[in-house]
Amino acid sequence: MDNNYILRKIRYALDYNDFQMMDIFKNVGKEIGRAGLCNMLRRDDDEQYVYCNHATLEMFLDGLIIEKRGKQEPKPGQKKPAPQTLDNNMVLRKLKIAFTLNDVDMIKVFKAANFTMTKPQLSGMFRRKDHRNYDPCTDHYLRTFIKGLTNYLRPNA
Repeated sequence: MDNNYILRKIRYALDYNDFQMMDIFKNVGKEIGRAGLCNMLRRDDDEQYVYCNHATLEMFLDGLIIEKRGKQEPKPGQKKPAPQTLDNNMVLRKLKIAFTLNDVDMIKVFKAANFTMTKPQLSGMFRRKDHRNYDPCTDHYLRTFIKGLTNYLRPNA
């Protein structure tokens, strides 16, 4: 799924302005100018459109986690997790962490988008890729979740 689309839709769901978005990037030490942010939020047919790569989207999601849950200091002796590729499953996981959602809450978010998600389907999206019950999060699932998140956070929008 298009990273710029995810960035735009999360911004809309949170009803954040440019400065709040820039503060989220600052949470992870990334300075981003207002013009650069606005260009990433443009539609892809705009002349000033700038592609939001996976690293930038991951920084935004990590900054959102810090914004919503606070900065977590590593425990003594704890190893830094191995870097993983950012895919739809990882975006869904980071949104779940940022908004402190459990399985029941996530099912409610999907329901807010008029989509029925079962607990086994949902748990399959949070399994390791080599697990036999792993289920990839398709663009449709992620798009529906973000739409439901918007309806869940902004019921009158």
